[in-house]
Amino acid sequence: MQYLIDHTRIVEIESNFDKYEALFQALSTEQNAQVKANLLAEYSTLKNQVTTSYNKLIESRNQFADLFEQAPIGYLLLDRKQQIIEANAKARSIFKIAVYDDLHAEQKSFSNFVINGLAKFLDWVNSESSASIEISLANQGVHGNRIKLFQHSYHLLGQEFTLLSLIPINKEHELLSSLQIYKTLFEYAQVGVIIADRDHKIQEVNAAFTKITKYRREEVLGNSPDIFYSFKDKEKHYEDIFKELQQQGYWTGIVDILTKNGDVFPEELELIAIYDEAERSSQITHYIVIFKNVSNHIENERNLLEISEIDALTGLLNRKGFNRLFQQRFEASQREGAELTLVFLDLDNFKGLNDRYGHNYGDELLINFAKRLRNGLKKSDKIARLGGDEFVIILYGEIPAPAIERITNKLVEDASRVYQLFDITFKCSASIGIASYPQDAIDKQSLLQAADAAMYQAKRAGKNRFQFFNKALFQTEKDRENKLDAINAAIRNREFEFFLQPQHSMKSGTLIGFEALLRWRTSDNQIVLPADFLADIENREEFITLSIQIINQLVMQIDVWIKHGFKWPVAINLNAYQLAHSRIKKAFFKIAENYPDVIALIGIEVTETAIFENDKQIEANLTEMQTQGFKIFLDDFGTGYASIYSLKKFHFHAIKIDGSFINDILSEDHKQLTLLDGIIQLLQSMELDIICEGVEEQKQLDYLAEKNCDAAQGYFFQKPLPSKQIWAYIKNYL
Repeated sequence: MQYLIDHTRIVEIESNFDKYEALFQALSTEQNAQVKANLLAEYSTLKNQVTTSYNKLIESRNQFADLFEQAPIGYLLLDRKQQIIEANAKARSIFKIAVYDDLHAEQKSFSNFVINGLAKFLDWVNSESSASIEISLANQGVHGNRIKLFQHSYHLLGQEFTLLSLIPINKEHELLSSLQIYKTLFEYAQVGVIIADRDHKIQEVNAAFTKITKYRREEVLGNSPDIFYSFKDKEKHYEDIFKELQQQGYWTGIVDILTKNGDVFPEELELIAIYDEAERSSQITHYIVIFKNVSNHIENERNLLEISEIDALTGLLNRKGFNRLFQQRFEASQREGAELTLVFLDLDNFKGLNDRYGHNYGDELLINFAKRLRNGLKKSDKIARLGGDEFVIILYGEIPAPAIERITNKLVEDASRVYQLFDITFKCSASIGIASYPQDAIDKQSLLQAADAAMYQAKRAGKNRFQFFNKALFQTEKDRENKLDAINAAIRNREFEFFLQPQHSMKSGTLIGFEALLRWRTSDNQIVLPADFLADIENREEFITLSIQIINQLVMQIDVWIKHGFKWPVAINLNAYQLAHSRIKKAFFKIAENYPDVIALIGIEVTETAIFENDKQIEANLTEMQTQGFKIFLDDFGTGYASIYSLKKFHFHAIKIDGSFINDILSEDHKQLTLLDGIIQLLQSMELDIICEGVEEQKQLDYLAEKNCDAAQGYFFQKPLPSKQIWAYIKNYL
């Protein structure tokens, strides 16, 4: 622009020189010479001045051109048609044009670059407004280049020019747009937001915060956010939260929020630390607190938890619910020094109902029983069904023993009342065990075991009753369980074996057979008699496993004898539980199938008690065994229910007179001997073989021989021998 001004002035001066030259031509020579000399002197002086001024103007123009070109703001010179006359480097960079000549040569109209706001621009530039405007320009391949414009208009040499100042504002515009988005998000977010400074003073809150807390914005600015927290030991908790926030930069958790009107709501709280990025340090400048009401979520979770902890059949707590509640109550008891009582209940004969009528009848019984439990207890007493027909009640707090007795007596009475189950009436009862903390146990698991043990103590005491935990009895039962574990281990390790006690003829004294007797040879080679372990397992499944082991051992022994040409019969004792069991029956059938030669040498000794159990299965099994060829012996004759009738019920191979009668021989009590003589005469009249047990002295043997008894066994002949020693005994009778 300055260059155009300088150039105009030079042209004016030079045009004056032409005027002076015309004047010279009009004058006479003399006048001309004088005037010319004067004019030349004046011209020379003027030209020197003009030349000096011109040079200064050129120098100023160059300086201005450098300033214009290197200005940090883009400048454009437009003519009245908005054609670009001149552009500095910053302006060219905005339009992505490398050199001035490229822009100048094209004589482009500024309007061609405007892609948004052209009408606004034309109105603005024609109005010569001093205010700024924002428009979007296009450059080479780039659209949306946002520019702020300022203008200055002036006239030069009769022409109008406009100087535009261009300031790119893309980043500012993006920032403002982002700020507007964040502001909108902040204001309309459905979660409460607090912005606090580094000193924990609230600087801003959003609308959701006001809605949730009921505090107006003006009431909380400058306060600390901890005014809304309602948890106990608030100051310490608040310090712990911000300590973790300082270390991690983030904290989240569930916190109870206290509203202005005093309501308390659980809120999911997030705390975020904002750091000073400019300083590139760990200096915190602000905190952002975000929270939302999770009452409904927690309530839904609580409902789902309750559903998962409820027994679908009875509506009581299930095992999961019991475990959670028991944990809470037990911890409270430990913390507060309070008592906690567990009442275990188990229905008696529940399995029989299911087996006879089906599970739908059993379910109906459980539903009715649960109703009776609820009706007999307070709402604060928690009841759970652990599974099957097992129930447990949690009684919290100190309850005197007489009160517990009244409660449990009532439960026993309620349980024993007749039930109407669909189309049948059913009589049932319950066995109840009671244990309390800390009297009976000091840890949770032990308390459970104590209550369960007390319930089983009630069952063993006759059912339909309650039983307080008896520690001494529990220890006895625990010892029995330990003993059962040892017996089971011995069965697995095959530590049991049979001993053989010989049976001899009264007349000739010859060896005629054996009775197999069970013995336990422990790992340290000690022999344990049946009296010390048999009562613990005689009606349990492991006894069947052991019996089959011993029977198989015996069969193998007899088979070896047969292969060596010996055929001594061996009798084995079976009780009612064994005789009724299908596995024992199958074991004998398998012997008959695989060892037919052994059948005739195996005798089965049964007691009158066993065959008078009125068990049809026992009778059927004995009949089938006899049919297969196994011999049946009646053991301990004279000590059962009806000895004479037992002789009629089965065909016995031999009758064994109990040792208690044989002992009467030594006492010489004539009344008792009359009874023994009568038994012997009865059996002989029925032509039954007689084996006398417990013969220990010659006097007994002589008496029985005089009465023509057939055989005898006892210590007079030999104590029971292990199978390894039996060969040495047999050799004496070959």
